[in-house]
Parts: sequence; C-alpha cells; structure tokens
Amino acid sequence: MLFEISAFYLESWRLYGGTAHVCWFVLSDFSRKFGFSAAAGDAAVGEQQFKEKNCHVCHGPGGKGMASYPKLAGKDVDYLVDRLNTYRSGTKVGPNSDLMIMNAKPLTDEEIDNLAMYLNSAKPK
Repeated sequence: MLFEISAFYLESWRLYGGTAHVCWFVLSDFSRKFGFSAAAGDAAVGEQQFKEKNCHVCHGPGGKGMASYPKLAGKDVDYLVDRLNTYRSGTKVGPNSDLMIMNAKPLTDEEIDNLAMYLNSAKPK
C-alpha cells in the first residue's frame, strides 16, 4: 500500500511540474490523509520542557486545561506548531495572547516541535 501511495504522490509531482509549492501541497495533503506531521519533535523532551517552562501552571498537568486556559492534550501537531509560531510572531489570537506571546517568543523551532509532539501524545481526559 505504501508503494501505491508513493506512486500516486510522485505522479502528482510530475503532473504539476514538480514545483516546491506543489511539493508542499502534496506533503501536507499526505499528512492530513494519513496522520503524519512535518514536525519532528521528541515527545519525551517536550514533556520535560512543558514542566520546565511552566506551561502546566496554566494549561494543567498533561495539557488537560484549567480555567480559561484551553486543553491542549491530544491536539493535532500541526495545529499546535502553527499556534505557537503565531504567538511567537507576536500575533494576538485570544484573551490570553499577551501571556502566550511572552512565553512563546523565546522558543526555538525545535522546542516548539517537541512541545507539540508531547501535547499531541498526551491523553485528554
């Protein structure tokens, strides 16, 4: 089956001229259909970072959410990476944006990937 999937996406690559844009489209389409993510984080490292960076103070143990702070456990990796990157860029998204922007600004791409992988693997209640 993997060979058939690869052949389909290779043919899509050829059909659309092999441009980088099409490559990204094909890869993101592949990740949506088959549950893969472009993020290459380490969930175990992300769990440690979640504690060290005090994310649990607002988002609760395991990212299960507390008060007005959303549940993050089990969320899609790409969503989490995108949201952390949005905060890191200084863009306000909701009522807790100022706090999230302050905490996300110093994060590296690797730390964001690690946190996203951990939160995705955490079991929501």
